[in-house]
Amino acid sequence: MDEDLEALRRFSAAIGADPTVVQAAGGNTSVKIDDTLWVKASGLQLKDALTEDVFVPLRLSGVRRRIEAGEDQPAKPEVLEGRLRPSIETSLHALLPHRFVSHTHSVAGIAFAAAKDGRERIAARLDGLDWHWIPYVMPGVPLTRAVAKAMAERPADVLVLKNHGLVYGADSAEALEELHRELEARVALPVAPSDEPDLPQLQRVLAASAGWRLPVHAKVHEVALDPRRVALATGGVGWPDHAIFLADRIARLPVTAEAIPEGETAKLALVEGVGALVRADLGPAGDELALCLALVLERFPIDAEMIYLPPEEVAALMGWEAETYRQKLARERAAGG
Repeated sequence: MDEDLEALRRFSAAIGADPTVVQAAGGNTSVKIDDTLWVKASGLQLKDALTEDVFVPLRLSGVRRRIEAGEDQPAKPEVLEGRLRPSIETSLHALLPHRFVSHTHSVAGIAFAAAKDGRERIAARLDGLDWHWIPYVMPGVPLTRAVAKAMAERPADVLVLKNHGLVYGADSAEALEELHRELEARVALPVAPSDEPDLPQLQRVLAASAGWRLPVHAKVHEVALDPRRVALATGGVGWPDHAIFLADRIARLPVTAEAIPEGETAKLALVEGVGALVRADLGPAGDELALCLALVLERFPIDAEMIYLPPEEVAALMGWEAETYRQKLARERAAGG
């Protein structure tokens, strides 16, 4: 195996195992070797990069040519082998000039990217780096086109994607790892303290609520224990994978709630001052995105206002075939298929 590809696998497995950087099948990495672009497959997880074949080879020149021609599907026709589907962000990886590229859903990065004045807040943190702030657009080719416009004005090594995450690139695996560590250190935010959930009361609510269960990650309860975090969580959808795996709303119940109302369609319910419950059929990816929500909100600046994705963008994400494909793979993997 090529040394650069092996280095990418090691880097990917390391960041994929850190839920403050990557959750479930989110995030993607790539390396360019001659005219081949190796990019993470859609629906697979970076944390598995050392134990599974999670990368797809594509003809780099072909993807770039199709991007320049304005094609809406520049990646799929250029897959060189295998049946895996390349990442939704393959065109972005092909566009960027760096040999190695990483796109993460860093929870600290998201905390900045979802803030109304996030650009101003993060600017001081990134001083001295070549970076761009990219206004929110749909992932995939629309995002690639927005990045292409910014990169044509001025090259950059770091992209902050509004309401989405971070992208960064370097020309060696060592430089990518160093840039990753530097970025995470620069954007690190203090973690707010939290109370303990009222598990006895939550168990009573659970006993009266068919089709619900406790979240896998105990930290999710913390969202329900702080009034500000409850308000932020239930105010809207802050980033794409939230829409994909937690749907378009989170239920909010008062501390006096005795059960989750029958017919409740949310996938995550917050009983204020008590704790959280999730739908019984929520898969591992949903549990990881619930954890992501908790990790972002405990870092979200106390004096910041969150900006949510417009309802039409949320609806587009939830109905997007590329994302329903990811959900399907997540369900199959959870079932051992």
